[in-house]
Amino acid sequence: MKKIAIIFLVLSSLQSFAQSELAGVSYSFLGGNKDALDINRSQAWLTIPTKLKNNNFLLHKISYQQLNFSFPDTNIFKVDGLEKFHEFKYGITYIKPLKNQWLFTVNAQPTIASNLRSSLSFDDFNFTGAIGATKKFKSQKSSLTFGLSYSNRLGKPAPLPYFLYIKTINTKFDYAIGFPISKFNYNLSAKTHVHLQFALDGYYGNISSPLKLKNGSEEFSYEGKTYLIKDINKMSISMNTMALGISHKIHNNWYLNLKTGYIASNKVSLRDKSEELFSYDLNNNFYASIGIVLKRNKQKK
Repeated sequence: MKKIAIIFLVLSSLQSFAQSELAGVSYSFLGGNKDALDINRSQAWLTIPTKLKNNNFLLHKISYQQLNFSFPDTNIFKVDGLEKFHEFKYGITYIKPLKNQWLFTVNAQPTIASNLRSSLSFDDFNFTGAIGATKKFKSQKSSLTFGLSYSNRLGKPAPLPYFLYIKTINTKFDYAIGFPISKFNYNLSAKTHVHLQFALDGYYGNISSPLKLKNGSEEFSYEGKTYLIKDINKMSISMNTMALGISHKIHNNWYLNLKTGYIASNKVSLRDKSEELFSYDLNNNFYASIGIVLKRNKQKK
């Protein structure tokens, strides 16, 4: 069972910071204003650990998220195909214990990310993954995870290094400092804890049906250049969030999670596969999230 605890620490650096979460649902408001657009996101996920021979493990994670965009009436595009995007993701992580408290990890995440306005095609698929290692320091009650990922956190598929140093100070306080996420936890009671989180996040999805301009033109100008509207075929988001959250145990291993904070930068881009063709810059926006999660049992020491 101790190895399972370590495994969820590895999962936190490869996919999300929810190192003890087995399943959950959440709803988030990701900012916006009446002069540009606003965004909300709904998510659901399930994680299943599977033990293999020689204490090797597989982690299976199935997740779905839906992004909804509310564009203003003054938007120059016809937005029928841009108001709702989907992401279906299957993540599999292989974890192999090595000598001296080292773990080797490799993760793959085939994904369907699209507005799904036409028949499913190869362009609706993308692939992310990571490879890395974790060292657990028993005497220091800490661990260090590092590696290289290929992810959409920058708003488009790109290589991205990651690291995460996790340290337990006492029964009340622990922290994790890293990139692309850091978190500081404080336990108010046996049922309630608060945390401060900094994270880099992103989305990259296919626009499966051709866009049209409201004026009927086939081309538009952006930052001094002229582009064909038919060349826009991707939607991307890149954002930096700062949030104060609270997690409260409501029944057995079920927890209610609440977050509020700011998105320090939030950029929504319309692009082709290689170049940004149009963007909305939504800096310093309010961020809020509510969710319910199922966490693993705490291990007795």
